[in-house]
Amino acid sequence: MSNTKNIEGYNGIYLERSGKDSLAMVETLMNPPEFPLVESEKDEIQSFETFIFNHDVLDGITVGELPSIIKSETTTAPQFFAEAFLKGKITLPELDGVNPTFDSSADVYKWLASQVHNSTVDEETMRKMAKESSKYYVRLASEKLLDGGQPDSSTLDYMSIVLNPDEIIRGSESAVQARQFLKSLRHDYKEGGNRLDGAKRALIDVYLAKINRQVVGNMTTLDYLVDQSKLIGDEDTASVAAGVIPPAIFNALEKRDSSALKVLDYLRNGKGFDEDGNATAVDEEVIGYDAPDSPESVARQPLFTIEQREKLKDFKLKPQEMIGLYSRILRSGGLLSSEDSSTWSPTRTTRAADGKWQVVINPGRGIFEVDGYNGSFKVPSEERSIFDCIITGGFHELEHVNQNEINHSLSKNLKIIGLKGKRAGMLFEGGANFKQRQAEAALFGKSKPISLAYARALQVIENGGSIFDAARASYKEKLRTLPDSDPAELATVAARSVLRLKAHGGMDSQPMAYAEEVIMGQELKNSPVEVKARAVAVTSLDFVDQVRLYRYGLLELPESAGQDWTEFIMKEAEPYIKAALSVA
Repeated sequence: MSNTKNIEGYNGIYLERSGKDSLAMVETLMNPPEFPLVESEKDEIQSFETFIFNHDVLDGITVGELPSIIKSETTTAPQFFAEAFLKGKITLPELDGVNPTFDSSADVYKWLASQVHNSTVDEETMRKMAKESSKYYVRLASEKLLDGGQPDSSTLDYMSIVLNPDEIIRGSESAVQARQFLKSLRHDYKEGGNRLDGAKRALIDVYLAKINRQVVGNMTTLDYLVDQSKLIGDEDTASVAAGVIPPAIFNALEKRDSSALKVLDYLRNGKGFDEDGNATAVDEEVIGYDAPDSPESVARQPLFTIEQREKLKDFKLKPQEMIGLYSRILRSGGLLSSEDSSTWSPTRTTRAADGKWQVVINPGRGIFEVDGYNGSFKVPSEERSIFDCIITGGFHELEHVNQNEINHSLSKNLKIIGLKGKRAGMLFEGGANFKQRQAEAALFGKSKPISLAYARALQVIENGGSIFDAARASYKEKLRTLPDSDPAELATVAARSVLRLKAHGGMDSQPMAYAEEVIMGQELKNSPVEVKARAVAVTSLDFVDQVRLYRYGLLELPESAGQDWTEFIMKEAEPYIKAALSVA
């Protein structure tokens, strides 16, 4: 019996970038399982997984709860740009009588840290402040992108502030203990001999891979917490947070060692190589991509003209209007929860009682987002065009709802399928982008090409460039691939989007998942339709983990590809479309 370490997708201690070796792994998933378990053995595996899932690692936190408890860095430690505070641009009504004046960036960050420490300002208001400060930065940066100038260094000054230190420390300590538990358990089961032991080892490895990614991902957030605690003289919290980070990594983070940040990024997201064989997060297969338009991205007789498309882009919907729109769409598809959306909160880790979806405003964030854990379809906290609501919020995000529903259904056999998987973003985004491109082509004639804007920006960051240098690289790439678009709009998107790449201490290549689908696409381009369909059948586990489980017959195919939302989207969007097109 072969070992899982021989599965394609590895590069030494690192996984390869998403999409690499796709063909070999999908073909494995298309063939019969190598070591299929009988039903009684599968029952034993389910019991074994329940033991792992329910194992209490710290104060009632179980292994299975960890992936839903630990939130993304943008939620737990948003970026605050000091200049917006220094110039009095943060004028939220919640801060009446609270917001002081500042003399320096250090004053701003010290004040923010003290608000967290003393619980003077609640988390929601803190997120609103972060959002307002980012919007101020984006406005200034986009203006400079348009006029070719360079912003002042003070404009680029920001700090990530951890909003709930106790939660971060508790979750991080739990992840470390879960890792220790799984590593210890792993020694009891070997591959290459007993089939059932091999299956248990494979299951442990899938869990361990998820927890390892969480442990690594928490390190930079803990380092933020050390810095902000020292600002206000809270040495106790600083010591506790530092104690969860391995000493060698802590020392590297304290020195702002860029090579250490790259290693942590490779552990989280995989490692690629450029054309010279140097390690990079931007694999040469992505940069070398220059394929002609695919059939799903071009239509001969679109539903709308170019002029009508521009009118749809100009017609804006408020957040409450978007809540109504998507509530009606989800209700038509039978997936809207009967539970009032007021029962939802950002910290909730389970769905509504009926297991269906609630539509809510994304707290402090101007993007569409789907959270399968707590069953929330989040609309932006600011206006968006009906074009965006149809294409991005509609066809793209509702496909994410389908994906979550499929994974939720499959998790009835193995709970881990319902948990967030490491590096599964390429499959999630690849499947949703495919639906989005199909719809955009059918409605408007042609969809936007796969973007390399993140790749160009990330290359700049890898070489030591600033956040604005990265934005300029992204903007130039957008101008090249979208020559008919409004430069001002492209500049705003570029300035805003690259902020994601500066997470995790300044180096986070996770957004490359939006481009790395091209690697999978190139590998599967000559494959039969059924092979391509299998590639995006399960999206909560990356290919490596899918193969691990499938070899023992533990991964089933979904019964359907999910709801076709086209009719519901267009029906509910029709009044807004008519209103937009009636504008002179």
